[in-house]
Amino acid sequence: MFLRVFRIVLICAACRVVFFQPLPVLAQAIPTAPVQMPGVGTRDLLTVGNSTPMSRPSLDVYLRDLSGASIGQVALVTLSASTGDLLRQSSVKAGHIEFKDLKPGVYTLQVLAPGYDAFQQTIQMNLAPISVTVSVRSGTAFVPYGTPALSKLLVLSQKDQKLIAKAEESLNSKTAGPRDAEDPLKKLYRSAPGNPDVNYLYGLYESKHGDMGKAESYWQMAVQIYPQHAGALNELVQNSLRNNQPGEAVVYLRRAIEADPTSWRPHALIAQAFLDQHENLQAVAEARRAIELGHNQADSVQPLLARALAAAGDTKQAIDTLETYVQAQPSDKQAKELLESLRAVGPSSASAVLAKAAEAPYELPPILVTAWRPPDVDESIPSVEAGVACPLDSVLSKAQTRIAQLVANVDRFSAVEWVKNERMGKDGLPAMTDMRLFNYIVSISVPRPGLLSVDEYRTAREGPDDFPDDIATYGLPAMVLAFHLSQSPNFVYSCEGLAHLTTGPAWQVRFQQKPDRLPTLRAYQSGEQFTRIALKGRAWISSDSFEVERLETDLSRPYPQIRLISEHTVIEYGAVHFQSKSVDMWLPKTAEVYFDWKGRRIHRSHSYSNYMLFSVESQHKISAPKGAPPADQPPETPPAKP
Repeated sequence: MFLRVFRIVLICAACRVVFFQPLPVLAQAIPTAPVQMPGVGTRDLLTVGNSTPMSRPSLDVYLRDLSGASIGQVALVTLSASTGDLLRQSSVKAGHIEFKDLKPGVYTLQVLAPGYDAFQQTIQMNLAPISVTVSVRSGTAFVPYGTPALSKLLVLSQKDQKLIAKAEESLNSKTAGPRDAEDPLKKLYRSAPGNPDVNYLYGLYESKHGDMGKAESYWQMAVQIYPQHAGALNELVQNSLRNNQPGEAVVYLRRAIEADPTSWRPHALIAQAFLDQHENLQAVAEARRAIELGHNQADSVQPLLARALAAAGDTKQAIDTLETYVQAQPSDKQAKELLESLRAVGPSSASAVLAKAAEAPYELPPILVTAWRPPDVDESIPSVEAGVACPLDSVLSKAQTRIAQLVANVDRFSAVEWVKNERMGKDGLPAMTDMRLFNYIVSISVPRPGLLSVDEYRTAREGPDDFPDDIATYGLPAMVLAFHLSQSPNFVYSCEGLAHLTTGPAWQVRFQQKPDRLPTLRAYQSGEQFTRIALKGRAWISSDSFEVERLETDLSRPYPQIRLISEHTVIEYGAVHFQSKSVDMWLPKTAEVYFDWKGRRIHRSHSYSNYMLFSVESQHKISAPKGAPPADQPPETPPAKP
C-alpha cells in the first residue's frame, strides 16, 4: 500500500501501485452511473399544480403523521435534482417548509424523521407553486446509505470544520463546559443540518444538559442520515442498555459492527444483549469474536464469555475460561466469586449462580487514549490450541500455491468500493466522518518470473472524486502478496499454532520484514519525499483450504523522520465466485487502516462488493503518480536495523 498526501484537492484519476517493477497495463474506466440507494421506496412520479403560472415557482411541504397531525419530531427535508445533486436541505421543527425560486424540472423530495419510515417522492415542477402534504408512518426503517448524494452531506466547508472542532473541544473540556458549545453548534445546524456529525454533537450537547429525549432524537437523526455513524450508534446502544432494552440495542449494535467490523467493543456489548435475551450460543460466538479482535484489550470480556458458556450448558469450559482469566487478573473480585460459585454448585445448579451474576451486567472499560486502534500484533499473542504442532514449511508452501493461483487467475477484477474516513478525537472516538464511493479496478500480473505488478484505477461513482483528508490509500487488497513465493526472501515467518476463528480452524503465522532487505510492500509519499516502510504482521491461514482468511500488520518501527508514529492494518478475505471463469477466488471483503501521521489520527475503512472478473488486453499505460520514483531506481536505501 502507498499513502500519498496531495496538497491540492484534485487527485490523479489513474494512479499506480508498483510492487518490484511496473507493467504497462491499463483497465478501461468503468462508466460512472448514478447509484440507486436501497431502502427507500421511490413513489410514482407526481405532477401537481395548475394555478396561476409563475416564472420561479415555490414548493410548500407539510409533514403529517397518519392521523393528519403535524409530526412532533425534528425532520430533515432534502430536495435533489434528477441527477442526484443536492440542491436544498433544511431541518423542519414545525412540520412545514417552503422551497422558493425553483426552476421548472424534475426533483426528488426526501424526508427523514426519527421514529418514522423514510419517505421519498419524485416531483415535476411546472410554472406554478406546488403544495405537497407528506404523510409519514411510524416505524424504524433506516436508509442504508442515507439521502441521495450522501458523500456531499458528509463534506463540510473549512469554516464548518473549524466550528466542529470548537464544539467538540468544548463538549470534552473539563474547564470550558458544554455551554461554550452552544454557539458553534447553532451556527453548524443552520449551515449543515443534514450532516450526521453535527447531529451527533448536538445530541452530546443535549445529553450533558440532561435532556436524553432530545439527545436520542439527534442521534437517531444522525444514523438515519448515515446508518454507520459509530459515535451516534454507540450512544444509542448505551442508552438502550441503560433502559433495559436489549432487543433495541441489538439492532444498533449490528449496525455498529457493520460500520467498524474490526472493533471488539460492539461485539462485547452484543454478547451481553444476547445473553440478556437468553440467546446463549449467539452470546458465546460474539464474546469469542470480541476477544479474537481485541486481544489483551478485550480481557474484560472473558468473564462474560464464561457466563455465556455456563448458560449454554458448558460449565467445564466456563470454569476453564475463568481460571485463566483470574490467574491473569487476580484483583477481579466478581470473576473470583463467579468461579468459586460455579465450582461449588456444578452444572446442574449453574442457573442460580448465573441469575445472581446477571445482576452486574458487563460494562465496557473506559476507552484508553491508545485504544483508538486495535492492539499491535506484538502486544499479545492470540491464543492457540495447546499441544498442536504447526508444520510451518507445509503451511507456507500451500499458502504460496494459493497466492500463485490467485495471480494466475486474475488479469483484473472490478468492484464497487466504499471508503469511509474517520478522523479520531482525543477521546478515541471518531470526531469527523467522510465517505467516498468508487468504481474500482485492480490488475495483478507477472511481467517475468519473480516480478509482480499491481495496478489500481478508480473513478468516482458518487460524490467527490478525491480521497478524504487529502490522503490517498492504495494497494491494501494486495497485502496478501506477503505470502507470494517471490516475497519469501524478504520476510521471516514463524507459526504460532492452530487458532480457532469464527470461520473455523486456521494456522496462525507471524511474519516480519528482514532488516537487511529493501521493503517492497508499503511506502508513504508526501510531495517529493518517498519512504519505504518495513512491516511485521500476523496472518490466519485456513487449515483446510490454506487460503489467507485474515491479515494484520504493524510498522516494524516508528519513522520519526516523516512523523509516522504508528500504523495498523486489518484485512478480511472471503471466497468470491465468478461464473465467467467458473472459479472461486479469495478476495478482500474489508480493509481497515489506522495511522498516526503528522499529528493526525485517522481510521479508514475500505469495503468491496459487486465483484466482476475480466481479462482484456490493452496497449495503454497508467502514468506514474507525480513525484513517484522510477521503478528501476530504489527511492532510498534499506532502513537500518532497529
